[in-house]
Amino acid sequence: MTNPQSSELYWTGGPFQVRLRSQMDTPQHVIDQAVATLDEFCSECHKQYFAFNGMVNGRFLAYKKLKPILKLRDNKITIGAALPDAKQLPGKSTIAQMSQGELLEGLKEGGTFEDQHAKALIVMIYHLWEENYRHKIACTMSVPKNQVECILMGDIRRVRNLIIHKNSVIPQNFSDELKLLSQIWNLEPGELKITEIMICALMEQINAIRVQINSST
Repeated sequence: MTNPQSSELYWTGGPFQVRLRSQMDTPQHVIDQAVATLDEFCSECHKQYFAFNGMVNGRFLAYKKLKPILKLRDNKITIGAALPDAKQLPGKSTIAQMSQGELLEGLKEGGTFEDQHAKALIVMIYHLWEENYRHKIACTMSVPKNQVECILMGDIRRVRNLIIHKNSVIPQNFSDELKLLSQIWNLEPGELKITEIMICALMEQINAIRVQINSST
């Protein structure tokens, strides 16, 4: 079994397989239960990816439909159950407005909406791991949560922190802090943009996720 502490990618081709390694003398049935929890985590990530993929396809169809008819790029487009000049009532109101040009820029492939939805997915995946599945594995293995280590999720935590706390700005030498994501994502200093292709590469690594159970120090 490959040591999950290495900086090798979890997956470079072939069948996907989640893996768990323990530094302790742990009964096999306990390890099997923890591995089953890892499989559950992957399945939950699949659900989140299906939602993301649905938004990708929806944006593509909307862009294809709207591009030929939205010619006045500075004009506003409205979403809601009432026009802006109508009486605004609960359930019958103007929910949102933006310019036609901004809408098209958001909907197009690689546009701002793709980036926003991809970043929301990153935040959700980290939340699922840190607040749910990492805790479940720790309980199964009868160890504190900080003894459950996953290099990939550590990288995702750093990217999540850029999104939440650093206004999606990549500092100098950020890639040097990463052990796996820097091998599948190009993270040059400047604005962080996450594309559908980057999400696909991430999901491949999640499908072969590896976890290390460290002994207490």
